[in-house]
Amino acid sequence: MDKEKNHAEKALSCIKKMQEGLSELVSLLDISDDTFDEMDHIDTYRSMNRTLGKWQEKYESFLNEQSDTFEQTM
Repeated sequence: MDKEKNHAEKALSCIKKMQEGLSELVSLLDISDDTFDEMDHIDTYRSMNRTLGKWQEKYESFLNEQSDTFEQTM
């Protein structure tokens, strides 16, 4: 079970980095000067953010369940 727990913790760390990068990317958007047509991708960015949120919930739920199970065995 430690393998799965480590995987979930690493995944959460990666998700956090991805969310930070996505947030930084969105903050660069300039509506007044859309040289790179990034505004066309705003829906993609939103979808990515929702997907990251779902993954985050999944891993956090797993870790919470493991924590609850550990506490019950104590």
